[in-house]
Amino acid sequence: MQQSQTQSLDVKSVLAQARDLLAKGWVKEHYGEDAEGNTQHALSEKACKFCIVGALARVLGVDASKVHDNHPAVQALNCGGVGQILLWNDEDRRTQADVLALFDKAIAA
Repeated sequence: MQQSQTQSLDVKSVLAQARDLLAKGWVKEHYGEDAEGNTQHALSEKACKFCIVGALARVLGVDASKVHDNHPAVQALNCGGVGQILLWNDEDRRTQADVLALFDKAIAA
């Protein structure tokens, strides 16, 4: 999706699209991975699995380093900002089901 298109997306739409990506493939410790498990940038055509920030970056059409705490989608997840979302995503006990539940709660709010 091109950046000009994402500017008009509302928060729930961004979250819903990111959730769809995460449901198809979720990872820890990388913004994105390909089908073989190799690290990829979130915007790479090869990326098919994402962490939370990587999925948001993919939907927004920006590099993952450009997903900031003040973005409404980050705030809607209510995890304390990007740094906290990265830590939350990467916790040892974290599961894909936990991540999807976080998105479901934010989308329903």
